[in-house]
This record gives sequence, structure tokens and C-alpha cells, in this order.
Amino acid sequence: MICTPAWAQVGERADAPEEEDQVELQTFEVTGSRIRRVDFESAQPVVVLTREDIERTGLVNIGDLLQEVPMAGSALNRTFNNGGTGTTEVDLRNLGSNRTLVLVDGHRWINGTSFAGTGAVDLNTIPTAIIERIEILKDGASAIYGSDAIAGVINFITRKDVTGVQASTQFGAYNAEDGLQQQHNLSFGTVSSNTSMFTNFSFTRQNALFAGDRERSSVPLFGTGITRGSIFTPRGTVLFVPNQANQNILNAANSDNCQDLGAGVVNGTVEDELGFDPGLTIPNQASGLTLCNIILQRGETVNPGETTAEVAARYKPFDTFEDPYNFAPINYLLTPFEQTSVFTQINHRFSDLINFSGQVLYNKSRTERELAETPLIFGNLLFPPFDQVYVADDQLYNPFDQDIGNSGEDGLIGLGIVGRRFQELGPRTLTRDTETIYLRPNINGTFDALGRFFSWELGYSFGTSVTTNRHTGDLNMENVKRALGPAEFCGGDPRVQDGTIVANETADPDCVPLDIFGGPGSITQEQLDYVSYNAASSAESQVRDLYGNLSFDFPNSAEYLPAPIGMALGFEIRNEKFEDQPDALVEQGLSSTNLRRSTKGSISGREAFVELDIPMFAGIDFVESLDLNLAARYTNFDSYDPDLSGKVGIRWQPFSDLLVRATGSQSFRAPSITDLFLAATDSYPSVTDPCVGRSEGSTTDENCDAEGVDGGVTQPSSQILTQFGGNQNLEPETADTFTAGFVFSPSAIPEFNIYLDYFDIKLDNFIGFLSPQLILDLCYTADRSSGRPAVCDFVDRNDGGAGSIRTIQARSFNFAKLETRGIDVAFDYVLPVNDWLSGVGLDVPGRFVLSADSQYLISYEQFVPNSDGSFTGFELKGLNLGDTPLPKLKINAELTWDMGPYGFSWSTRFIQGTWEQCNDGLSPPVQDFGLCDRNDEDLNTDQDDDVDGSLHKLEDVFYHDIQFTWTPPFFNQGELTLGVRNLFNEQPPVSYQAFSNSFPATLYEPPDSREPYLRMKVAF
Repeated sequence: MICTPAWAQVGERADAPEEEDQVELQTFEVTGSRIRRVDFESAQPVVVLTREDIERTGLVNIGDLLQEVPMAGSALNRTFNNGGTGTTEVDLRNLGSNRTLVLVDGHRWINGTSFAGTGAVDLNTIPTAIIERIEILKDGASAIYGSDAIAGVINFITRKDVTGVQASTQFGAYNAEDGLQQQHNLSFGTVSSNTSMFTNFSFTRQNALFAGDRERSSVPLFGTGITRGSIFTPRGTVLFVPNQANQNILNAANSDNCQDLGAGVVNGTVEDELGFDPGLTIPNQASGLTLCNIILQRGETVNPGETTAEVAARYKPFDTFEDPYNFAPINYLLTPFEQTSVFTQINHRFSDLINFSGQVLYNKSRTERELAETPLIFGNLLFPPFDQVYVADDQLYNPFDQDIGNSGEDGLIGLGIVGRRFQELGPRTLTRDTETIYLRPNINGTFDALGRFFSWELGYSFGTSVTTNRHTGDLNMENVKRALGPAEFCGGDPRVQDGTIVANETADPDCVPLDIFGGPGSITQEQLDYVSYNAASSAESQVRDLYGNLSFDFPNSAEYLPAPIGMALGFEIRNEKFEDQPDALVEQGLSSTNLRRSTKGSISGREAFVELDIPMFAGIDFVESLDLNLAARYTNFDSYDPDLSGKVGIRWQPFSDLLVRATGSQSFRAPSITDLFLAATDSYPSVTDPCVGRSEGSTTDENCDAEGVDGGVTQPSSQILTQFGGNQNLEPETADTFTAGFVFSPSAIPEFNIYLDYFDIKLDNFIGFLSPQLILDLCYTADRSSGRPAVCDFVDRNDGGAGSIRTIQARSFNFAKLETRGIDVAFDYVLPVNDWLSGVGLDVPGRFVLSADSQYLISYEQFVPNSDGSFTGFELKGLNLGDTPLPKLKINAELTWDMGPYGFSWSTRFIQGTWEQCNDGLSPPVQDFGLCDRNDEDLNTDQDDDVDGSLHKLEDVFYHDIQFTWTPPFFNQGELTLGVRNLFNEQPPVSYQAFSNSFPATLYEPPDSREPYLRMKVAF
């Protein structure tokens, strides 16, 4: 797929007609400007995807299509299962999808309903079938469009001039005969002298693909077996400090079942066992401590009423190579997607002065997520609420006759963690239904007044998206606590008599004891009914936008300038609302899933802009034309102080073959609703309190004293309750953008154009969550010559501020910077094939076009603050950051051959390889499997952080797509299309830093993704 630069689409000046009434010249508006003119060549880099370009990709989802263009960065898509939100987004320049503005017919679209990011548009709400073309502005444009237009603007232009009835259907599937994709469209259109109307009905379905369907994704990390699997298995994993009797019995069965840690040093050993540091502090432990880490052997079971002595031989030490649970196959590799939409658009001309246009969209999309069965984990080595659950010594199914996960008053015996995978419950699922309604009535027209020509529009848009979520496979932790707790709270004192469980007559009829020790299949349906539940949650996003634009010129200015000055004025009054309502148990922290509280908020803004296009010089040596474009926008949001952004553009055509252009702009992103109002979500990261053990007289000591912290303060646990949430004191992000480039169309090579554009973006006041450790460092270790850091208010201590840390508020904050630079190069060439072959007497019918588009990344540097207020920069180009690869070079190229009723295209995508750290922090390390590379001279960054002395190279990838089209003579305006995506079945590179599936989900096709497809179109 090639993005055709707008110069080739709309950039040629229109010559004046020979007779005044021969033709009416139509004015138009190019993305990046509000000035409507007959002749407009943009000083800004705008590229265009036509409807034909879209169809040549063979894709049925517009978000998938946009993520393939060279300037696209990393954004959510269907490959995100665990951690995904069911949305598909677009990101330009790797600045984040919330920094790319999405428009439909030049007007802002409604944002998504994910509580994690209300500043980004979910492209699943825009049907592919209604799009005529896509214009991509690769420049900051806040002066014209307002907030969010930092990386650029994507403008979907809808279909309007459609006559008759059109129908199309497309089917495709991977060569493994899975991953079926289909799309069906029915359109009606009519065009008369005064009225045009277009209606489209569309249905799209993309079936699921499971990770287990592909070798690459069938294990947690490709090439390492099940060593990266979960320690929480259906057989049950038990890590605990035994009483003396259990220690003797278990070690008699297997001397490795329980280990003497020695000297009371438990933190490091528990971290090795669990893969994370639980922050455990053992009080008054001078002698050795025994810790059992056991798992039920495969094929074994434990029956109710059996004792430690009877079951000890069935347990063994947990083995990293044999015992982890392979959760990968059950997860989705590609999440299923379904979309049904109805779109209607009408345009009516009442007179020469006034027209009416209206758009109505109803879109319903369904996405699903599926994860492996719930892993129940609890015990007092963990954090709340999971530290409140334990197995009581008299619990019906507990064979060890001691508390596990509860250490009682002495703080030692019983200390531990229990993990059990609820395989009997089935996978965790999330079904996400989103209904979107969008209305946009608009009146517009033209008139002559004061000796000039005016073009105007006044409109209002309303959009709402409502998402309902249905979750299955979660646990009610309050019921789990009762089902595993003392018998008196669940079933009284049941006993086993002649192999039969006899319940106490005083038992609580609602509580069913839970069997987590019996092995796979031991949890009955009755037990599941008591501890499991189906959750429901909802979210709504809404936008209301009143706008007006006026465009005109100054005819008198043509007396002293080469052409009239063009001008546009406009205003916008916008209100956005968002509400997220989690399930009741989730909000109370009583669910086995992550705690989340409800979020509700709104923002309102009033904006006005002015734009000028000034023809400076023309018709002189080396200046065929020189134009200056100026724009400014005043913004007043209720969430921050008023601001002004501006833009300057220069367009210079020294001679007819060459256009030179440059722009400089200031852009901004207003804090989103969730940036401002996201409700606190609890987490328990490990941090170090700088005030503990501080040196007297040091800067840290002085700062801690100033905050009233006692000199002898202690830190009982390394894990501190941290609440991540919004911050209503945020300022807008700001960006300075510079672009410069040229378009060269040499007369000596007819129908050849080359485009080059340089971009430089400096993003400041970056909004993100401050890490809890950085909050503490900025408050207590930084120099205070410029005053007390505001982040000190985010730290809450016991004893009125003098004692240990109680909580940390890790709110959204303006704290970081990011700078990126690069070059875009593109060309298109109508190949004179017959001229080349004329010498040998050959004549090849048809028209051949060769085109390419590329991005070369010069620099991508992220700056993070230090405790002294300075910034440290990290150069990231050429690296892979988990699911965010930053390749230096990406190229799309295409060859098309149009032969009347026949058509052929060959499209390619090249993605240069990236480097990543090979170590994933787990044991055994990845390099033990022989999977790491090392080649320092190919890496563009300092190796000081190469902790394990090894790196891994994600190799270059080359995708190829082909497509054949045929317009049969027996079809009335019909067309048959046969295509293959990923013709040579190119595999994604293996990544050891990717979150899941062993490849970066944002840039590459899934494994074994060759996809033949067939499309048929008819028209009446």
C-alpha cells in the first residue's frame, strides 16, 4: 500500500477557462488548511490513500490498513489479547495514538471508551466501506484543528457521488484454513442537480485465531519450552513455612521438599522462587528458616481427610523445566472482531447561497478477549486483598493440618503463598459490545459581498459510544476467603466417615468448602458456583461540537501581489464526557481481577482560529511562485489556562519542475479526561524510602527534616500501597514541529515525481504516570533551591507525616520530553514500458505505475527527569521496546498494471530489523538456551545497560502481496478480485521482550499468515 502525496492528487494549479461561463471552478479544502481555493498546493506534507489503494490491500479493517503505512508507529490492534482493550488505533511517528488527530470529512471524531486512554479514537467505529479516500497530514496542526494534532492528522473523506446500487462481498482465510475474514457491503446512491444521497450497510467479521494454533505462540516464550509458564497450575503450588511435624514428614518423603534458608535471610530466596520480590521482612529471626516449595506430582490426587503423612510422597519440589503451566495455547493470538454499521449522508442545495448536508452513523462492534483460566493466588506473602485469604488448619480439604498463608502471632509458621489454576472454571473471557451513534447536520454555502467571494459553513456534531463488557471466569474473593477459611465459617465442622463427607447440621447453607489440593478436576461445579461469578461493566464516551468556518479572499490585494490573499476564520465550542463503571466486586477490591474504581469527568473548550495564505512573489527569476501561510489558534479549556498556538508555512516554486516547502508549528495536546479524572487504582510496587537510614547533614536529611520525617523512621515492607490516578492540575503537552522538503517532477522524465520531507518534533510536558520511586527521589533527594517539589504532596506518611510511608499517589504528571527526527522519501512513476520496448518491436498493453513510500528514522530520544531536576536522554532508534519496535527504515513499494478489464498489483513492505535485550529477567536465562546474538557494531546505543552481556537481533522482514482484478463483460459494472496477502508466508521475527506470542504485536503479521482472499463487486 502506497500513500500518494497530495501534490499528485490535488496539487496542480487549474488554468483559467477560455470562456467565462464555460465551466464553474470548484473550490476545495485540503487537510491542513481551512482556506477553500480553486488553486491550492500545500506547503505541508499531505499524502492520500485513494479508495483503489484501500482495496488493493485486501484488508477489511481500516485500522489494520493504517498501521501498515511507513509513518505509523505502535498502536493497539487485534493482536493484543492480554492487555488489549478491544480497540484498534493509529499512531503516527511513535508518539502515541492520543497524539494523532482523527477527522471524518474535516471534523473531529468521537474518542474511544477505554478507561486506559480516552484521548484516542477507536477505528473500529469507522466502517471501511464508507471511505472515499484518506488524507494523512504528516505535520503538527493544532493551529488549524486544535488539540491532539501533534504527530499529524488523519482525515477520512466519505463517499458522496454514488449513483445506483452497489454490492460487494469478500472472503479470506490464512493458508492454515483458519482466521476467516469476511466483509459484505450494500450501498445505495443518487445524484441529481440539487440533491445527492448515499447510504451504506456494512458487515465485517474477523474470526479468532488461538495462540495454540501456531508453533511460535504455543508456548509463553518461543524456544524456552514451558520454563516461562505460570507457577500456578491445576495441580496446586504451595510455598510455606511448615511446622516441625510437616517439615519432618515432607522431607522424609523428599529431602528437597523443604529447604533451610539460613540466618533468616528470606527476601532473595523467595524472589528466586516466585520471580518477584514480595517485600517480606522476617522479625527476630536469628536462626535458619525452613521454606517448603512443593507441587502435586502429575497424575496424583489428594482425597478429603487424608493427612500429611499419607500425601507427602505425592508432592515434589517445583521444577522450572517440568512443572510450569503452559497458559499460552488458550489465549487468543488474534481476537475476534465483528462490525455492523449503517451510514447515511445527504447533501441538498437549496439555492446558490445555502446548502444542507447531514451525516448519520450507527455502528455496532463486538470484540472478545480470552485468557487462560483464573490463577488463584493468596497468602500473607502477598499484598491486599490477597493477603487476607489463607487455608485454615481445619479446612475440609487441607491435608497439612496447619494454616497456610497465615502466620498467626509469631509471624513465621504458616507464612506463605498458595497458587491454584482454576482449570475447571474454563478460560477467562471478556465480550465487549460498543454501539456508536454519530450525527452531524451542517449548513454551508457561498456568497459575494464587499467585492469578494465568501465560502462558509456552520455545523454541529454529536457522537456517543457506549460499551458494555461481560466477563466470565473471575472469582469472588470474599467467598473464596470463606470457602478456604476456618470450618466454623463454612460448613461448621464436617468430617469424613467411611469415606463419605458428613456435614455439620449447623453449617452455613451458602458456603461450600473449596478443594484446591485434590489435583486437576477436584473442584466441583457446586464449589465453582459458590466462588465464581460473571462480572459486568460499562463505559460511555460522548462529544458535542459546535463549529463555524468562513473562507474568503482579498481581491484588491492582487493589485500589488501575484494573486489575492486567502483567509479563513473559524470557531469551535466542544464538550467531551466520559464515564467508566466497573463491576461492583472489582470496584470493591473483592474480585480476582485488578481493582478499578469508577471514573467520571468532562472537559469543555472554546477555540477560535485565523489562517492566511499570502502569495508573495511570482513570475521572476527563480521564483515562479512564493507563498506564505500563517495560522494561529486561541484555545480556552476549563481544565487549564488559555493558550495560543501558531504555524508558519512557506511554499516556493523556483521553476515549474520543483516545489520547495517548509513549515514550523506549535502544537498541543490538552489533558484527556482520564489524564485528569482517572480514579485511583491500587498497586503495590517495591520502593525504597530515602529517609530511612539517611546521612546526617546530607541534602536528603535536610529535605526529610523539612517534611517532618523522624530521623529514625523505618520501612516495614518494600511494597508500598501506590494509587495510580488522574491529576486535575495537569498542563497541556506542547510540541515544536519543523518540516522541510521538496517535490521534484522533472520535465525530462514525464510522469515521474519524487517527494522528500524532513521532520523534527520536540515534545515537552509529556503526560504520564510518575514512578513511585521517582516521586520519593524528587521529594527527598533533589535540590530545593527552586522551592519545595509539588510531588511531596503525593506522599502520605503515618504519625502525622513523621512515620513510615502509608500510601503514594502516583498521579498523571507533566514530567518527560521526547524528540524525534527523520526523513520521508516517496516517488511515483508511470513507466513508459512501450517506449523501452519499441526498439525490439514489442507492444505491451496497459499502464504501469511504480511507486514507493518510506520513512528513515534519524533519531528517537526520550528524556526522563532526574532527582536534581535535570534530564537524561535515551536514544532508542533501532531498538525494540517490548511491543514497540523503532526500526530505522520502513519502505512500502508497489507496482500496478492496468489493462482495461484486467488489473494486477504487487505490493511489498520492508521493515528493517531492530535490537533488544536478550535477558527477560527470568531463570534460567534466555542465553542458556543459545538464543541470543551479539554484534555491538550494529547497535546504535551505549552498551552499559547490557546487563547480561547479550543482545538479540530481530531480523529484517519483507512482506509481499499480490492482487488480480477482472471486470467480466457479463457483469454490469462488476469486478472479481483474487489476492494473496503475505504471499511467501514471511514469519515475524522472534522477540524475547514482547509481552506475549514472542513477536511485537504492533508491527508484524502473525505467524503463518499467508491469506488468499476473493472479492466480488456488482453495480446496478
